[in-house]
Amino acid sequence: MSGGDQGAVEGTLSIMVGGEPTDFTAALPVLKAVGRTIVHVGPSWRGSDREGSQPAAGPIGLVAEAIVFLEAHGVSATTALEVLRGGLAGSTVLDRKGATMVARDLSGRGDAPPARPGE
Repeated sequence: MSGGDQGAVEGTLSIMVGGEPTDFTAALPVLKAVGRTIVHVGPSWRGSDREGSQPAAGPIGLVAEAIVFLEAHGVSATTALEVLRGGLAGSTVLDRKGATMVARDLSGRGDAPPARPGE
């Protein structure tokens, strides 16, 4: 999945599903409750290995690099990211992750409940 806890609340997650096609079809109504883009990507575990490529393929790494670059050159990352949000570089990543990235908050959990009991 991609989209974070807020994406789940808004029903806008992107979900990559591995498993048997019949199981995917059976689960689709539930997945549509929390996701907008839902794709069957092959056998079991195919979804999770695609998810591992998300940060490298998406803008999260670029935002992290920009923060380090800005701070290394004496520019307030908070101020610069606010300016970027208003232009073409504005994105969901900046809106949802920019402040936590600047604060080095690596918890990544937000207000979402644990994924599995006991975590």
